[in-house]
Amino acid sequence: MTSVTKLLGMTATVMALAGAPGGRAALYEFLATGGGHYTASWSGPAQGIPDNDLSGVAFALDFSATGLRITDISVSISISGGWNGDLYAYLSHGSDYAILLNRVGAVSAGADGYSTSGLNILLQPGSTHPGIADIHLTQNPNAPPTGYAADGRVDYTDPSRSQTLDVFQDRDPNGSWTLFFADVSPVFGSTLRGWSLDITAVPEPVNQALGCFAGLFLLVTVVRCERVRRLFRRS
Repeated sequence: MTSVTKLLGMTATVMALAGAPGGRAALYEFLATGGGHYTASWSGPAQGIPDNDLSGVAFALDFSATGLRITDISVSISISGGWNGDLYAYLSHGSDYAILLNRVGAVSAGADGYSTSGLNILLQPGSTHPGIADIHLTQNPNAPPTGYAADGRVDYTDPSRSQTLDVFQDRDPNGSWTLFFADVSPVFGSTLRGWSLDITAVPEPVNQALGCFAGLFLLVTVVRCERVRRLFRRS
């Protein structure tokens, strides 16, 4: 049984940044795609997830827009081979983190998890996508656009699911993000093929209010200037 604290701690000290040419750290930037949508993605070359190794594979991401709050977030993951019940994954930003996968299918009476091989999934918050199924209890998930709720279990035996993608709702997306994958049990190795992190964000209410005040101030100024011009015309 591996705690998220141990995994987070080991990742901080042993961080294998996938896709880093020449051993240099690769940083994946979020790009604005219009309508308040921002996307960061990676699509290979294929990256083996070290078997039975908590150091795993980590990706560093950067969101550089300020004055926003998250209204929706989704993670797409493509993995081939291996034993899905061995996989662990999380997404973190600041002090917030979501457990994306934690040995799907594993319960206190059976720690092996599902023996299915490979995942092509879309994970979403339950608050903005009500009724979606829990990925931990889905042995053969459908490919996107079907969405599933992130695992959310700090311990795979705990059904409370306190760490789903809902933890990021209404948060400021600006700054560093980390996406992490690990294989926490021996024998079967998995290969990471790609991922995409999509965020929908809107201006903070205070910024919206400032924008309204600025617009009102401009309108008042224009009206006053027009009145002054009229007075000069009459004189």
